[in-house]
Amino acid sequence: IRELKQVCNNLPKLAIPQDEDELVVYTDANDYRWAAVLMKKTTTGEEPCRYTGGLFTEQQAKVWHINEKEFFAVWKAFKKWPLFLLAKEFTLKVDNTNVKAFLKNKLESKIEKARIIRWQAECQYYCYNIVVIKSHENVLADFLTRDGGL
Repeated sequence: IRELKQVCNNLPKLAIPQDEDELVVYTDANDYRWAAVLMKKTTTGEEPCRYTGGLFTEQQAKVWHINEKEFFAVWKAFKKWPLFLLAKEFTLKVDNTNVKAFLKNKLESKIEKARIIRWQAECQYYCYNIVVIKSHENVLADFLTRDGGL
């Protein structure tokens, strides 16, 4: 029990976002996992506030294209943190350029999947600036999608 307490005491502390804080959401996905990190900007950089993530089902992992998986991670992050994200402008940082297209372009093709159109519609409730970053800048979200992450 003593070791468990020591491990728990050494875990990184999560910041509590305040109304005036600038928030940043990082998302990532790979073939089998998705993850998102909510950060708040500080004078010295960024502090983690929340983490989320999960596994794709066997069917999703096999059938979905990586772009769908990346977009799913964004949609799940928005759905997970409406308390922090709905009422204010924030920055969304992704390492997949197609996610920006999914979020910003009108999907009109008859071949578009209904779920993608639904995700896009639900994401329109949020006020965010999307920034495409290099994969090596997406450290925490990327780590959480790796074996041993989440």
